[in-house]
Amino acid sequence: MEEKLKKTTLMQLEVGLPTKMIVSIAIMSALIAFVYVFHIPNPNMILIAGLVLCSALYGFGGGIIAAVIMFFYTLFFFSTNNSFTQFTPQNLQKVGVSLIGIVADMLLVCFLKMTEVHAFKEIKALTGKLKQETEETKLELEKETQYTTELTELMGSMSSMLTNMPAMSFSKDAQTGVYLACNQAFAQYAGKTKPEEVVGLTDYELFDPATAEHFVEDDKKALTMDGSYIFFEDVPNASGSILRSLQMTKKKYRDASGRICLLGMCVDVTETTRAKAEQVARQVREEEEKEKQELESFYKKDVERLSYQASHDELTGLYNRFGYDFLISEVELSSVYLLMVDVDDFKSVNDTYGHDVGDRVLIKIADTLKQTFRANDCICRIGGDEFVVVMVHAHTGLRTLVKSKVEKVNRALAVTSDGLPPISVSVGITYGSEASDAIELMKLADLAMYRLKRNGKQGYQFSDDK
Repeated sequence: MEEKLKKTTLMQLEVGLPTKMIVSIAIMSALIAFVYVFHIPNPNMILIAGLVLCSALYGFGGGIIAAVIMFFYTLFFFSTNNSFTQFTPQNLQKVGVSLIGIVADMLLVCFLKMTEVHAFKEIKALTGKLKQETEETKLELEKETQYTTELTELMGSMSSMLTNMPAMSFSKDAQTGVYLACNQAFAQYAGKTKPEEVVGLTDYELFDPATAEHFVEDDKKALTMDGSYIFFEDVPNASGSILRSLQMTKKKYRDASGRICLLGMCVDVTETTRAKAEQVARQVREEEEKEKQELESFYKKDVERLSYQASHDELTGLYNRFGYDFLISEVELSSVYLLMVDVDDFKSVNDTYGHDVGDRVLIKIADTLKQTFRANDCICRIGGDEFVVVMVHAHTGLRTLVKSKVEKVNRALAVTSDGLPPISVSVGITYGSEASDAIELMKLADLAMYRLKRNGKQGYQFSDDK
């Protein structure tokens, strides 16, 4: 019946207002285009059909849109030169008549639409209610029919679950100690193939005397308690050959006849206990290893820190004399330029501006040397105002380059925009092949530097220059 109602009429279409407006505009636009292109002498009859269709489809949502469009086209059609505002008396009368017809047709069809939609909704609601009541009645009948079957299946499932669950379960007469029921897991633990072989027997008939006596003592403790008696113990199986760790739960109850009984459940936790012990041992090992690594890391960082402090100048961050001695021992002397750098008149800087400014001057010199020379060249501060630059992988053809770098350093140190006084350095230079060892190499550079200072300071002096 509901399917037939859905196919009764197009007037039952229910869409949103935007869709109603778009479809109504499309219908009226198509009709206006038709009457305009084909010069229909009396277009109102065709447009009235569009108005009726939109009102019938969408009620007021479509009817009002169609009426407005038709009214504006009527103004366009009957106005003088399609001006919308100028009309002859006769055409103005036609516009008035058309407006009345448009409004009357739209209202009539829209109210009919409202009546039909209301009636359809009532029928639909009654049909839905009737269907719902029918379904509810059918479901109640099905539930009543299935109740007995489901109850029987549930009882069978519970019995099967208790019989086959891995945890051992049993019940026994509290007075005689005779087993009344058990599941398959308990039967296998007791050395039997099925539960029926356990029913009617006592602990003394199933287990060795010591184990049986142990179980009976546990039963006595459980019978003295109102709640559950839960405990852990290691017990052998019926043959006494395998020791298992069990979590035991025992609780007294009364059966349907009023007899006091004992319900028991045993969960074999042997593997769980072993796995937990292994996990704890593994965690202990991991924590010990972590502590060992943290300790090693701490000592390593401490050694690195001490090594850095021992080999570096605290003020400038450059290698100190100890660091220089180590570095010079690791390089090939025959391919290095060694530059002995001494700050000119540094004492006067300290005396005039103070030691804080003097420290800033030393830092500036260190930064300037690092920016001027290559990244792999070794720059050291070996004394208060003495620096050493070891240019590695060098050759005598770099002599001009070495000169230009010293000149660049002095130009940078002469700049005072950083608030520091202008300074200069005197540099003694020697090539590695001129000396037999590191001590002689430094001595030659040092002599060249002092020769330069005697001749006016600021600049460079090669040791082989006479």
